[in-house]
Amino acid sequence: MVILGTNYAGVNRLLSAYDALPLVVRVGTQRIDETMSDGRQFTGSASYFFPFNKDTTNDNGAMVAVSFASGGELVVGAVRRLRVNNEGLGMFAETFRNTNFNPFDIMIRAGDLIELNRATFTQSARAILMESTTINLANIDFPFGSGVALNSRDGGLNFGIGAPVVGGVNFITGVTYGGASINSQANFNNNSQGQVLIGSFANPATPPPPLISGN
Repeated sequence: MVILGTNYAGVNRLLSAYDALPLVVRVGTQRIDETMSDGRQFTGSASYFFPFNKDTTNDNGAMVAVSFASGGELVVGAVRRLRVNNEGLGMFAETFRNTNFNPFDIMIRAGDLIELNRATFTQSARAILMESTTINLANIDFPFGSGVALNSRDGGLNFGIGAPVVGGVNFITGVTYGGASINSQANFNNNSQGQVLIGSFANPATPPPPLISGN
């Protein structure tokens, strides 16, 4: 787990991204208190936002057994840190899902840190965009065919269970694309299908078009 001071470049990019959302999405954003989020399935909106962050419970602030659902595109954000840790839990709803099972886009943003462990995505995800100063991923499977863009402050992709690189994208362990490991440079090159792009704040990546026709 990484403790970070507020990164104002990350926060500014987060706020700019929210300003660019359609008005109806911004107005309908649900503000969520992390201290009351564990075990909850959030529905009824296209956008969910955490204005504050807890640091003293549930694995230093990670939410557990939480899910976010939308009938269309899905936006989830946090001013500083967005952490989900589902390690050791049984079956529950997909973490990021579409209630209509239609092709849809997922945007996950935080000012300082996105840290996901055993978070899941609906298989109909067409595009997945994550952006934060630092991105730490463990035991994550990106659905086959989806286009993925991961933007950190400095860019660069790092592998392994050592100390995550602040400002980078870190695949800690068990990161896969369509079930195939991308948790080493060789596996990433061979198995990501060119569908997982790494960018920086200065040169952000955008999700490539989906591989599967119809998405």
